[in-house]
Amino acid sequence: MNNRATGGLCINTERQEFRNELRQDGLLTPIQQLCEPKLLASLAQLGAGAVLIAGATVLLVKVSYGFLPLSLTIIARQQRVLKNLLHEAAHRNLSRNKQANDLLGRYVLAPLSFENFTVYRTQHARHHALLGSADDPDRVDVGVAGHDEKTAMGVYAGLLFNRSQWKSSIGESLPGMTGRQRWEIVSFWMALSVVLGAAVGVGGVAAVLGSWMLSKATAYHAIQCFAELCDHARLPSSSVFEYTRNMPKNVCSILLNPYNDNYHLTHHLMPSIPMRSLARAHALMMRNKRYSEAIHCDGYFWGKRPVTRTWTSPVQSPRPCGGLSTPSNVTYAESQS
Repeated sequence: MNNRATGGLCINTERQEFRNELRQDGLLTPIQQLCEPKLLASLAQLGAGAVLIAGATVLLVKVSYGFLPLSLTIIARQQRVLKNLLHEAAHRNLSRNKQANDLLGRYVLAPLSFENFTVYRTQHARHHALLGSADDPDRVDVGVAGHDEKTAMGVYAGLLFNRSQWKSSIGESLPGMTGRQRWEIVSFWMALSVVLGAAVGVGGVAAVLGSWMLSKATAYHAIQCFAELCDHARLPSSSVFEYTRNMPKNVCSILLNPYNDNYHLTHHLMPSIPMRSLARAHALMMRNKRYSEAIHCDGYFWGKRPVTRTWTSPVQSPRPCGGLSTPSNVTYAESQS
């Protein structure tokens, strides 16, 4: 195993130590049995999302424009689920067949999310390997002039009204792509529009695309900003355990962290567990002392340890990244190990 140093800590070393603890606790084998991708379950999740998006669009266009807030919220949630499925594909957690996994990720999930699959996988691998360092591509540096970061609302507003973050929510990685990569995404959406047009007509296509983009610019952006803050923001970047939160599993998580996205620490410790199995993995890991004492929030806004209360800690400086500075320094295998 190639251990990548991040300041005084090796991410892979910490994860390996944790797995040794799980082995000693008799938990590793039952947890590893959960590392089983199931393509049909992934396709069912994708199909359910398509039905919900279609229903939300019909509700808006055919019933009443008064349902606009509800429709956009439903669509935004499903856009988050699609991004989570893309994340699964990046970890090869959609299917045991690597080719099927990558085909679905590259030609369906990535263009739906305005992403290039290869770039997304590389960047996400860097996030896992460089977690919390200055070179972590997913590190959230909160702050917009005029917003008070001493309150949770101020922290959230700082990200919500950040123009760069808003553009990222709408266009995702499009601005940084090559012309060929952009054309691949445009081609996908053109083909999808033709298929939709044959089924629902030009007006239906306009309604779907319009609702999709309006959601990206409004409800999706609002939810995405909240979710970005949930994972790691404003925590000490000295270890995986200290720098990663688990969010609660309640009615709010249906919208804010769909598809078991709330078990973020569980995911970082064992990225090869599909998201649909994270709840069961979390329950097993809670029998381990170190894991049970980690950051497990019991609410988003209220409780003994709500997510938003942890946003108001002093801002932590990113730790040095041990000389890692280029994507080629980090491999996909390292992010899975």
